Order: sequence, then C-alpha cells, then structure tokens
Amino acid sequence: MLKDACCLKESNVSLDNFENYFRAINCPESRFYNTDEDVLDFIYRYEQNEFDVIFDELNVPFSHEDVTKAIKQLQTITCLSVAKTWLLY
Repeated sequence: MLKDACCLKESNVSLDNFENYFRAINCPESRFYNTDEDVLDFIYRYEQNEFDVIFDELNVPFSHEDVTKAIKQLQTITCLSVAKTWLLY
C-alpha cells in the first residue's frame, strides 16, 4: 500500500541478480570492481580512530524533549515532492 502511495513500481530485477551485482562491485577480484579512494580513506581514518576527534562535538547528551522538539520542527514532505526532488538529481 505504501509503495502504491509513493508511485513505486515492482522491480523486474530478481533478488539473486541484485545480490550478485553488489557482490561483484564490492569484490576486488571482480572485473566490475572499482576502487573508491573516498571509501579507502574513510576505512583508514576509522581504523586510526580519527572519528573520535572529528565527531567529538556530537558526543553530547540530549534529552527526549530535545528530540521531540527537533522532530516537530521538521516539515511534512509528500511522496510526490520527494519523487520530484529525486528526479532533479
């Protein structure tokens, strides 16, 4: 029902084909593999624990009220506006 409301159609790609595709593009031995330098940099920084420094400012306590207030400030977006925005990119 939700898919129909957001104008989503059934995919004609089987789950097996979908899985095989993503396995191939993420496997260094595959001819479809393409090294992404940003990903390698991310992995390196993660392994060096650099994110503790980068995201230290995000490690602050917040209350249930803070979350509720932030959610109430969000605007409701319809499926159609999301689809239009997606099509622009």
